[in-house]
Amino acid sequence: MHVHYGKIEAIKGISLEVAEGEIVTLIGANGAGKTTTLKTISGLRPLSSGSVTFDGKDISKLPGHKRVLAGIGQSPEGRGVFPGMTVTENLLMGAYTRTGDFSKDLDEVFELFPRLAERRNQAGGTMSGGEQQMVAIGRALMSKPKVLLLDEPSMGLAPMLVAQIFSIIKEINNRGTTVLLVEQNAQQALQLAHRAYVLETGRVVKSAPASELLDDPQVREAYLGGELGAH
Repeated sequence: MHVHYGKIEAIKGISLEVAEGEIVTLIGANGAGKTTTLKTISGLRPLSSGSVTFDGKDISKLPGHKRVLAGIGQSPEGRGVFPGMTVTENLLMGAYTRTGDFSKDLDEVFELFPRLAERRNQAGGTMSGGEQQMVAIGRALMSKPKVLLLDEPSMGLAPMLVAQIFSIIKEINNRGTTVLLVEQNAQQALQLAHRAYVLETGRVVKSAPASELLDDPQVREAYLGGELGAH
């Protein structure tokens, strides 16, 4: 994929793949092109050249809302919760492309996130950052995605909540949803993922099983706080 913002090339020929059932993570510094990569996959940014293939079909020209129907769900950076809507209403927004009865799907989300079940009638805007993150992930799950794109799910959260969000991501994957994760917290992401890509200024500079990158001295130095990464 090549992607431009005006004349600036943000993505300089990235190639990556995510196999069914995997958790794959993209790590890299701010401005490496991680969010742009997710937006391009979900159809929010147009390709300058290259292609996006999903489930064996070229979806490069497919509009974003049809990619949701095809099975791509995204929980965006910054959460994007509807502040005046209740938790339940926020979650139902994730199912807007579907018809029928969603009570079973809501129950599944509430089972994953008991905190949301307790607060189902609370306005989204009055919730903590961690709770809003849960709403954003739950809303994406309501579209019944085959692959879930998660953009910085741990951003701005207390360490205890980060651990909770990551264990929920693992559970979502265990239940059969493939995950592509963009994450500033490289340590946690690499411990969770099966494979990882390291992005620098719009290019993939390394790709390997996540456990290998955890032990890679260059990756430790750049993203895991040097020696701290070892512990």
